[in-house]
Amino acid sequence: MRACEGVPLISVRPRGLLFLRIVSIMMRTTVVQSTSDHVRQWIALKRTYVAERGSDTGRFGKAIPRTTHGDVRQLTDYWHGEYSREVVRSPRALDRDRASRRHWVNSKRRIDAQLLNANPGTPYPHNEWFWQDATSKLALYLDSRKAVPSRTQLIVESVRETVSDHIDATADRASEAIDQAGNRLMAALKTGAWIVGGLIVSAIAIPRMVRAFKD
Repeated sequence: MRACEGVPLISVRPRGLLFLRIVSIMMRTTVVQSTSDHVRQWIALKRTYVAERGSDTGRFGKAIPRTTHGDVRQLTDYWHGEYSREVVRSPRALDRDRASRRHWVNSKRRIDAQLLNANPGTPYPHNEWFWQDATSKLALYLDSRKAVPSRTQLIVESVRETVSDHIDATADRASEAIDQAGNRLMAALKTGAWIVGGLIVSAIAIPRMVRAFKD
């Protein structure tokens, strides 16, 4: 749909353009070029929605974006995608992760129920909870998982260490075998030298002894 002359596109397609504008802002920052810093991403999104939709003052004086039902749908889908990537990366949650994962799953279930028959253009009535609890806690959890290696990474590192240890052990055994072979060779050479020396001495001494005996 094209905007009429003199009418900003934002007034014709506010939801679609807002989403594209957010994506554009995100792509111009180092935050979204890598999805590793989710807290900074959350802050950037919040500031963008405050600028585009306006804000209300929440508890503790925090600015809460006046996001609509449609905005919340897009944001929920985005954050759930980030959550799903973490679940794929680490499918078996540790005890400390289960509460955070359960919190987001329950939050998404609540959001889905609230958006079921809602008008996308009307304000979402639970914006403070959505921003300050549901998505903020998910962003913190995702960032806390950055330094934790995945199960695949642990397996690869374990295999690498095992192979390295095996190579070291093989090298040690080979070196020991070479030393032993060298020692045996030297012993054999020494024995051979004594034998050859004895033969030479015998070859020289025996004829002299025979001549001396005849004389």
